[in-house]
Amino acid sequence: MLLVADVRTKLKVLKKAKSFEHYHWQASASDNQLKANYVAAVENRFLDMEVVDSLEEKWKAFQQALVVTAEEVLPKTQKTAKQQWMKQEILDHADGRAKEGKAGGYG
Repeated sequence: MLLVADVRTKLKVLKKAKSFEHYHWQASASDNQLKANYVAAVENRFLDMEVVDSLEEKWKAFQQALVVTAEEVLPKTQKTAKQQWMKQEILDHADGRAKEGKAGGYG
């Protein structure tokens, strides 16, 4: 007995993870003007938090103040292109060792 089947599959589309923006925090340590701007902006946002009574609301306002201030004041990090880890120099060296091994000169 022969069994023949027509199978159709649909591949699932995978979504990429959401990437977060990264801020250049070290720039604020080296640049005094940027540091002063960030501190002043955070302090101004903390003054607005005094109206809030609930501890949960204060925590959310604190988090929001830091994030919004970082977005406004701090520069974003520049993404650099990834470099190949296997460079031509390494491949040439490996080929040379393989040729020496075949010729009997290695080892």
